Amino acid sequence: MTVEQFVADLDELVDLVCARLAKSAVLIFGHSWGSVLGVLYAKRFPHKVDAYVGSGQIGDWQAAESASYEYALARATRLGHRKALKDLRAIGPPPYPAASVFKERTWLQRFDGQLRPAALWKYGRIALGERNHRSSICPISGGASGSRWTRCGRRSRN
Repeated sequence: MTVEQFVADLDELVDLVCARLAKSAVLIFGHSWGSVLGVLYAKRFPHKVDAYVGSGQIGDWQAAESASYEYALARATRLGHRKALKDLRAIGPPPYPAASVFKERTWLQRFDGQLRPAALWKYGRIALGERNHRSSICPISGGASGSRWTRCGRRSRN
C-alpha cells in the first residue's frame, strides 16, 4: 500500500459517488491520515472537489508525532499510570512503526477520550449541515454507537 495507491483508490471512490449521485464533484472531509489524502487528492483533482474540510489536519507530521508522544508520556507521568509509562517507554519516541502509533494513540484515547469514528461522523454532519444529508452515499439514521457498518443502511451489533 502506497500513498499513490490510496489516492488512486480515493479517485475511484469519488468517481463512483459522483456517478451514483449525478454530481460532477464532491465535498471531502478528511481526518488525521484522511486529511493528508484529502489535501493530496484536492490538489491533484481540483475539478472533482467542491470543497475540502480537514479535521485533525496533519501539517508537519514528524513534529506532530513527537509532540503527541511527549504529551502521552507526560500525561501518563502526571496520572502515575505505570502500565502506560511502561508501554510508552518501550516504543520510545518516533519515528516508529504503525503498531507503535496505535499503541500510543490508544493511551491518549484512554487518558483524554479522543473522538471515535462515530462521533467524528456526527460532528462532521453537523459542521457540513444536516440539509446536505440527502446527498450522502450512505446516510446514517439513528445512532451508530456500538455498531459495525457492513453495507449502506445495514449494521450489525458488535
